[in-house]
Amino acid sequence: MDLIVYCDKIIFPNLKVECERTLAKSLGMENAFAIYEVAEEAQAGNLKEAAVRFIRNNVKEISKNIGLENIPNPLLLEIIENKLC
Repeated sequence: MDLIVYCDKIIFPNLKVECERTLAKSLGMENAFAIYEVAEEAQAGNLKEAAVRFIRNNVKEISKNIGLENIPNPLLLEIIENKLC
């Protein structure tokens, strides 16, 4: 996941897009929050949207496993905003 952050800093847009696609395909319960945080750091909008969508679609399962109180506040707000829209 570090590669996408380096691509953002070094300005390799094609590689960054490919990293976003690869990470989005690998989204799962065990890595969704980490991928969301990497997307934030790398300013990877498409990946961030994919992570938020995955988490939003699986929020019941996630809340059972880790609890809503453990979801980072900015992410929780995004989930709520996306649910309302």
